[in-house]
Amino acid sequence: MNKLEKLIASLCPRGVEYKTLGEVATDFYRGNGILRTQITDAGIPCVRYGEIYTSYNTWFDTCISHTRIEYIPSPKYFEHGDILFSITGEKISEIGKSTVYVGHDKCLAGGDIVVMKHNQNPKYMGYALSTNEAQQQKSKGKVKSKVVHLSVAELMAVVIPVPPLPVQEEIVRMLDEMAGLIDELEQELAARKQQYEWYRDSYFRCSKAKRIAIKDIGVLTRGKRFVHADAVESGVPCVHYGEIYTRYGVFADVAQSNIRRELGSKMRYAHKNDVIIVGAGENSDDIGIGVSWEGDCDVAVHDACYTLVHAQNPRYVSYFLRSKIYHSQIKRFVSEGKICSISAEGVGRALIPIPIRSEQDAVAKSFDDFELLCREVLPSEIALRKQQYEYYRDRLLTFKRVG
Repeated sequence: MNKLEKLIASLCPRGVEYKTLGEVATDFYRGNGILRTQITDAGIPCVRYGEIYTSYNTWFDTCISHTRIEYIPSPKYFEHGDILFSITGEKISEIGKSTVYVGHDKCLAGGDIVVMKHNQNPKYMGYALSTNEAQQQKSKGKVKSKVVHLSVAELMAVVIPVPPLPVQEEIVRMLDEMAGLIDELEQELAARKQQYEWYRDSYFRCSKAKRIAIKDIGVLTRGKRFVHADAVESGVPCVHYGEIYTRYGVFADVAQSNIRRELGSKMRYAHKNDVIIVGAGENSDDIGIGVSWEGDCDVAVHDACYTLVHAQNPRYVSYFLRSKIYHSQIKRFVSEGKICSISAEGVGRALIPIPIRSEQDAVAKSFDDFELLCREVLPSEIALRKQQYEYYRDRLLTFKRVG
């Protein structure tokens, strides 16, 4: 028997009590609204409800935001061990997401957050409330709408296992160890990405090759418009501008989307070894990046993209289009607003070092190794470890019930 099994056999041989959060809590209360405009660089640490979805995991010890006490007429505080629930969200599957504060500052809870105080192991509570079973309870009965809400009464009705504290502590130790392995992999990925970007940018900055305007190494052609309603499961393979910075890497050979076949004759296409370049987007940093199209089939190109037909190594060009050296050149040509954009003329004026083809091939190959590691190998390993972690977390937190 391992340590956990011995503790269960000794402390709860007949099973574990399952209790509602209402029974476990010593207090439940709602936070008070903190506007985005009230966030400051320094001041009182605080959490806004949206950050629970985007910035915090099972537990955290430092707030990413701060505000000033004079902005909040009725401040609601949380402290070490308290659980924060976001009771408003956009997805049914995530509504009521929780995070546990294990830091030691006195912090402010924003609106649409419910704070729960209790006498259990804080991290255990965080893990117990992150299981698939707990999330299903929080999502039960919800219907899809623009905004999903969870009431305090519904939250208090959620049932979790509450074993003796020594059992909770051992489960926390085991899950912390597994989560630590994932953290190490994520830190490794971050370090490799930083190393990759440094080598890539250093090459293009220091290259002694002649620099030629992109418009002089090929022809830039704008795509043709299609809309969301044109998307189908099977049809004409296409590339939408938003996919280039969200779903594609430096190179691709399979289209992520298709549009209606009847639009085929109206489209403009990228052919094998063409580079497709982003011409519009919500973030100026995404403008101008490219993907080397390496598929055997042609792809329809959205009108917020440009296709570069050229005679260089396509991956070499695509790597350059993701470098800081290139983006520093085109920044002045980017029109910023709700939607940022750049013209073909703006893209075409950037200067790219063009060495002999054999050097382009060698440079692209060396960057390919980084691209593979950062986009496939490490992310796949992280995804596998997360899957294993979630499986064992749910197994560890499933007990024989008393009675």
